[in-house]
Amino acid sequence: MNILLVSHHGVAGGLKKAVDMITGEQEELSIIELTEAGVQDFSSKLESYLEQWKRSNKKIVILADLKGGTPYNQAVALTHKLEMEQNAFVISGVNLPLVLETLFLDETDFMISDLNRVIESSRSAIFKADPLELNNNDLDE
Repeated sequence: MNILLVSHHGVAGGLKKAVDMITGEQEELSIIELTEAGVQDFSSKLESYLEQWKRSNKKIVILADLKGGTPYNQAVALTHKLEMEQNAFVISGVNLPLVLETLFLDETDFMISDLNRVIESSRSAIFKADPLELNNNDLDE
């Protein structure tokens, strides 16, 4: 599955580096970050990217760092403006498990329920550690 990470400066780039370290470089994973260049620059880059993507008629998942933040708001607005609702899915609250699982969705058999399953799975990856559970075997992958 093709993924576009949109975020405030540094978040998307950091996630991409982590994914590439774990899985090797992923050509299906792109990033656009909101930097000091401002909202207009970010919006122009995102709109240009989405216009090119629309021509491919393929599905894309856009993962944003923060619901209500500029990257998320711009992604939602631009997918609507470009009438991409059937092929572009915007999700907020990105984390590493969400990116990894989304990468391995099969675009040819893709259904919204697949995306909902991945979202639930990434939610379950968030928990508070109980120090009593820790043992020496847990200190390494």
